[in-house]
Amino acid sequence: CKGLMFEGAGTNYSWHSRQFYSSGYPANSWVPINGGAAPTITENTHTAPDGTSSGAYMADTITGATGTTVSGNVVRQQWTAGTSVKHTVSIYVKLLTATQATIYLRDANTGSTQTASAVNIKGWQRLVVTSSSAMTASVNHSWFIGNTNGTIAVWGSQIERSDYVTSYI
Repeated sequence: CKGLMFEGAGTNYSWHSRQFYSSGYPANSWVPINGGAAPTITENTHTAPDGTSSGAYMADTITGATGTTVSGNVVRQQWTAGTSVKHTVSIYVKLLTATQATIYLRDANTGSTQTASAVNIKGWQRLVVTSSSAMTASVNHSWFIGNTNGTIAVWGSQIERSDYVTSYI
């Protein structure tokens, strides 16, 4: 061991962080959006960064989707923000036939789109976005995953009440 990594304790507020359902969506899970143009989701089809087969296949079935706006995304998860703090969301994505994947973070009526390749593990990239300011407390917020008319695999979503990303929880 060349050293120890110290990281504060954290909580993942993404209730269904490794579960992307093809049907029967439980409360607070990832759900298809854009007027019912549901993506094709196949659970447990790809080897995830942790070595399990829990990566989910996702194909965009929204004609003309760009992955960069609310109407051009594939799935959404909602949560209620903590009291006036920044939030950081992240997810592992593997591009299959898509040329890009995007996270769109929406604070009530405003949003921002950012992508970043923070970590590359076995062909997976961890996309990370942090809210530009403290989010409105006790309001239902959304974050979206989109891709440009192609297929991706997804795994390990995370919502943190901080202005930086930590190891997957």
